[in-house]
Amino acid sequence: MSNSLPIDELYQAMLGRLPDPDARRNCIVFLKNGGTLEALAHEIEQSDEYREWRTISAKIEANRATLKQNENRVSQVPEIYHDELIRFFTFRGRYRPLALTVETINICNNDCIICPYSLQRRSKQTMSIELFAKTIRDYVEIGGGNLGLTPMTGEIFLDKFLQARLDLIRSEPSITSVSAISNASTVHRFSDDKLSELLDGFDRISISVYGLDAEEYEVMTRKAQYERMVNGIVRILALGGTDKVSLAIRHLKVRSGRGRNLVTVRCCSVWRRAHPVQLDTTLRQLGDVRHLEAPSV
Repeated sequence: MSNSLPIDELYQAMLGRLPDPDARRNCIVFLKNGGTLEALAHEIEQSDEYREWRTISAKIEANRATLKQNENRVSQVPEIYHDELIRFFTFRGRYRPLALTVETINICNNDCIICPYSLQRRSKQTMSIELFAKTIRDYVEIGGGNLGLTPMTGEIFLDKFLQARLDLIRSEPSITSVSAISNASTVHRFSDDKLSELLDGFDRISISVYGLDAEEYEVMTRKAQYERMVNGIVRILALGGTDKVSLAIRHLKVRSGRGRNLVTVRCCSVWRRAHPVQLDTTLRQLGDVRHLEAPSV
């Protein structure tokens, strides 16, 4: 830890972030072999990321110097607020949220180890259409914008009123985009036509993938439905397309080198099943694939 602390501080000061695990390990080895922090700093200065971050950090500092006192709290955060973005933060002269997320259901088919679903004390239920309609009207009255339908502890495709909600949203032009996160393992309940109709109501769907094999999936979700999840991803990709669908992959097993390439192999395998004609598709074309390692349990 003592070796990594100055490295972390160097990255934070020069790039505004902490080093990723591989970079930290490489830096520690470099220092142990006689390298210096000054030499590391020089290497960072040569990177494109450093040049980009200098531009960003300069704007942040400029924003910090012009913060307006006694304004809305968001205007006191120079990292995200400056006058050029005023139209995103206000409507008719009043401050407003950048986006709205509505939890329409807190019922899920999984019981994931990273989720407090089994610990929640709320009644498991689905939001009424009436309350949802009022929420949308209120949001439209302050200008609308981006809308998220990701439940805190539920699965969006279990919402029995989902189609009605999407129809209602579609009738409001000021709602500029609709997104949600799903585990993909409940879409077997829909025909292709119905699933396609539901997906048409979204601008973005992110799929949480828990585990890269059946054993790991069952440990993480406490459910034995790995193949159902994979089949769900295949159908969502085939019907929704990769411009709309992204994958967020979480796993427990530590993978590096060849093991880490399993992510690419599995993703491309799923892609081939969804679009068998395009066999040369790369991982990048799958969309925004995020590689996350869950903590050991």
